[in-house]
Amino acid sequence: FIDQIKVFTEKLPAKLKEKGYQFLPNPVKEKLNIQFYPNSGGLKSIRVTDIAGRTQYFSKMETSLDVNNHTLDFSKLAAGIYVVTLTYADRIVSEKIIKHNP
Repeated sequence: FIDQIKVFTEKLPAKLKEKGYQFLPNPVKEKLNIQFYPNSGGLKSIRVTDIAGRTQYFSKMETSLDVNNHTLDFSKLAAGIYVVTLTYADRIVSEKIIKHNP
């Protein structure tokens, strides 16, 4: 017999389940968290560009089936609109992110 088992469940946001990723918070002040569902498998790179198209951040990613989160530091970027682009093996997705000063 097994006693005292506690099971916790968490309801995933619909946007995260639908798209497979989610950026929080938006607008951002310092740290932007990228959540992946079910994981970041197939993710090749993350790029952040400013509104003029200049790359502010770029990172090649190792394919990992167990990574569910990635954090980007926006603290040194000027206030404005940025585009975060996720390049997967089979698709490219982009989202606008608004940066506010703290």
